[in-house]
Amino acid sequence: MASVPHLTYDRLWQDLSAVGHRVWSARPTLTFVVLLYAAYMVAAKVGEGFSIIPGTDITFWPPAGVMVGMLLVTPRAAWPWLLLTGALGEATANALWFGNPPSHTVLYILGNMLEVSAGALIYAKLAQTPDRVNTLRDSIAFVLSAMAAPIAGATVIASVDAFIAQKHDFAQAWALLWLGDTTGILSATPLVLVGERVWAARNDLSRLRVIEAVLVIIAALLVFIAAMYGWQQFAYSNLPLLAWLAIRTRFAGAAVAMALLTLTGTIIVSNGMGVFGQDENLLPVRVVFLQSYLGVSALVSLLVAVLAQQYEETLSRLKELNRSLEENVKQRSERLRETDERLQLALEAAESGTWAWDERAQRNSWDHRFMEAHGLLPEQPMTIDTWLSAIHPQDRQAVREQFEQFRMVSGAERWEREYRIQHPQSGEKWLLTLGKAERQNGGKLISLKGICLDITFRKTHEERLRMLMRESNHRKKNLLAVVMGIARHTVAYQPEDFLVRFQARIHSLAAGYDLLIGNAWRGADLRQLIELQLAHLTDLVGKRIFIEGPKIQVGASISQPLGMALHELATNASKYGALSNSDGEVRIHWELDPPAHPVEVTTFRLSWTESKGPPVVKPSRKGYGTAVTGNMIEMAVSGEVRIAYEPRGLIWSMSCPLSRLMEGDGMAPPPDFSH
Repeated sequence: MASVPHLTYDRLWQDLSAVGHRVWSARPTLTFVVLLYAAYMVAAKVGEGFSIIPGTDITFWPPAGVMVGMLLVTPRAAWPWLLLTGALGEATANALWFGNPPSHTVLYILGNMLEVSAGALIYAKLAQTPDRVNTLRDSIAFVLSAMAAPIAGATVIASVDAFIAQKHDFAQAWALLWLGDTTGILSATPLVLVGERVWAARNDLSRLRVIEAVLVIIAALLVFIAAMYGWQQFAYSNLPLLAWLAIRTRFAGAAVAMALLTLTGTIIVSNGMGVFGQDENLLPVRVVFLQSYLGVSALVSLLVAVLAQQYEETLSRLKELNRSLEENVKQRSERLRETDERLQLALEAAESGTWAWDERAQRNSWDHRFMEAHGLLPEQPMTIDTWLSAIHPQDRQAVREQFEQFRMVSGAERWEREYRIQHPQSGEKWLLTLGKAERQNGGKLISLKGICLDITFRKTHEERLRMLMRESNHRKKNLLAVVMGIARHTVAYQPEDFLVRFQARIHSLAAGYDLLIGNAWRGADLRQLIELQLAHLTDLVGKRIFIEGPKIQVGASISQPLGMALHELATNASKYGALSNSDGEVRIHWELDPPAHPVEVTTFRLSWTESKGPPVVKPSRKGYGTAVTGNMIEMAVSGEVRIAYEPRGLIWSMSCPLSRLMEGDGMAPPPDFSH
C-alpha cells in the first residue's frame, strides 16, 4: 500500500518528461520568434493608435488576431513558445505605450494569452479545415470563436481595471474590451491565415486581375477616408467594394484590403485627423463606431470570400466531373466501337448475319450478310413474306407456323429454326436462325432479335457421318464374317496347329486394314501391299524374292482379299514351296495390257511364280488356302485366277479389268469358303 504514491509520482514525472520533450522538440526557430514578436508589436502599435479616448486605454486589439492566427498554423506542441513570445510582446507594449504597473501587466498578459488560446482551440474544434478558412462551416466557426474567445480576456482585464486599478466600471470596460478584441480577431486572423496563400497565389492572378484589385482597394480607401472626414453616411458604401474584391480575389484581396483599412484608420485616429480631431465628447462613440465598422467589414469580406471560394471549388469540381464524364463517355464509346468491330469480325468469320423483328411496327430488318445468305436483293422489302419466300418450299410452311406460334406463346424466349433455301448462285443451302425475344410483363412480344448461320457444311458433314456409320456397320459385319470363315476353315483343315495358323491369318487381315486406314480407305499402293504381306520375309526380298511392276493403286475393296491371297501364297511357299529350301526363288510380277480396240478395257495381270524349290505336288483336297487364292479373288475383282502346279514350281496368276482393281472404297463381300 505504501508504494502506490511512489508509483503515482513516477508516472506523473514520466508524463511531464514526455510533454517537455515534445515541447522542446517543437521549438520554433529564432527567426520565427523574432518575426512573431515584430508582428505582435506592429499590431499593438495599431491598437495603441485607437486608444485616444480620454481617461481610458481600452482599445481595438489586433494582436489577439495575430496570435490566434499563428496558433492555428503551428503544431500545438509549439504553442508554449508562441505564447511566451506573445507575452513578451504584451509586456513590451505595456512598458512603451500604456504605462500599466507590472502587477497589472502580468494579469493583462494572463487574460490575453487565455483569450488567444481559447480562440484557437474553439476554431480548431469547430472548423472543417483548422489552419484556414475555406468553407461556410469554417467561416461560421471562425465568427463563433472570434466572439467567444474575448469573453475570457475581457473578463480578466475588466476585473483588473474595475476592482484592482479602479479605473473603469466593470460592465462598460467589459463591453469595450470584448468589442475591441473581437474586432481585432476578425480583422487580423484572416490576414495571418491567408498570408502564405496570398504569396503562393501571387502568380495565379493575371496582370489585369491585379490592376483591378488595386483599383478596388484604392476606391475602398477613398470611401473610408471620406467617411473619416465627415461623410459617415457613405461609410458602408465600402461593403459592395469589399464584396467585389472578395469575389474576384478571394481571401487574398479581402485580407490585404482589411489590413490597409485598419492601418489607415490607425493613422487617422492616432493623429486626430478628420472627425477624430473634433468634439472630444463624441470621440468614444466614433472610436466604437470605427471598431464596429472594421469588424462588420471584416466579417462581410470573410463570408463573401468563403462563399466565392466554395462556388469556385464547386464549379471546379463540376468541371472536373464533366471532364471525367466526357472522358468516360469517350472511353466507353471507344470500347463500344471496338466491341462492334470485334462483333463484325466474328460475324464475318462465322459468315453470320443479323436480323430483327419489331412486333409493334410489324417490320423486319436484316444486314447484308443475312440478305446474301438468303439470296435476297437490296430492293426487296424487309417483310416476313420476303423472308419466307426465300425458304425452300418444302420447309416454308413449317417455318411460318413456328414463327406465328412463337409470337403468340407468352413464355417463349428463345427462337431456333433450321431450314433450307434454294440460293440463286449456290444452290441448296442449310441455314440456322437463332434469336431472343423481348416481351412485356404480360408476355406480349415486343421484338425478336437474332443471328443467321450458314450450316450447309455441318449438314453435309452430318450426312457424311451417317453414311460412314452405315458403311462402318457393313464393314464390321463383313469383317466378322471373314474372321468366322477363317476360324471355321482353319480348324476344319488343320486342327493340330489351329492357333498359330489362325493368328497368322488374322495378322494378315489386320495388316491390310492398317494400310487402308492409314490411307483413309482410299486404297493402297500394290507394291506396299505386297511388301506388307511379306514383312516376315523382308531379308529375302531382292535376293530370293523379286517384285516387279509399275505403280498401281489398288482399291479398298480389293486390297483386303488380295492381301489375304498373297499372305497364303507366302505361307505355303515358306512351308512347302520355293522358300522352304535355301535355293528357291519367288518372282512377283504385274503388268498392264492395253486394249486392242477402243471399246475394250485395260487388263491388269499379276503372277506369283516359284522356281528351284522342291517338286510340286497338287493337293488332294481344296482347303482354306485354295478358297482365299481362288474363288474369293475372282469374286472380288470380277476376273480370272489360274493355279498351275508345275514340277519346277507353283505358278499363280490373276487377271481382271484395271478399272475393277482400282475402284470402290467399300469392303468386299465376305468370301465363300465352301468350294
